[in-house]
Amino acid sequence: VVASMTFEQGGRTMMGVTPEDAVAKLFDAGAVVVGVNCSVGPDEVERAISAMHKTRPDARLLAKANAGLPQMIGGKTVYSVTPERMAAFALRVKDLGAAIIGGCCGTTPEHIAATAKALRG
Repeated sequence: VVASMTFEQGGRTMMGVTPEDAVAKLFDAGAVVVGVNCSVGPDEVERAISAMHKTRPDARLLAKANAGLPQMIGGKTVYSVTPERMAAFALRVKDLGAAIIGGCCGTTPEHIAATAKALRG
């Protein structure tokens, strides 16, 4: 079982759960991978992954950030996080214990290519 949650600004889920409580309770319930998806961009995902790693250093973690909050510009949905910034995020969460790294809303093939290249070294 893989379980992931979304954390908002302020570091909690919509229902008030902290990353520390999430990682502990989800692993205790039988998940083999726990992580963070979407949220409000890479920074919030990184903070939550860091908190999860501190709580359970042995945990297999998943980090799938969106490419920032969407904005409507000229009738198009635009995400502010560049592929380069997503790649840098991937390296940081890998160092925090993330074993599965990907992207969520607004992530493009260019984001994934930059992330894969960065992680391969």
